[in-house]
Amino acid sequence: APVESWERRLYWMQRIATTLMRPSAKHFRTSLSQRVINIGAYLTAGIVAQTHSPPDSARGASVVFVARKKG
Repeated sequence: APVESWERRLYWMQRIATTLMRPSAKHFRTSLSQRVINIGAYLTAGIVAQTHSPPDSARGASVVFVARKKG
């Protein structure tokens, strides 16, 4: 499913945090620095989500589960 309006901040937060924690950024290795990155990504994503839409190729986090009761 495409990214819905309520998922926009989550989409940008993931993109920002992943960019900052990439393997080449070796100075971000402690749990404290990862926490700071996540907080910074959350705050930055709030601004970016208001001004930018995710690309059309982005997929949201919606999951469809179909089940049938046995018997």
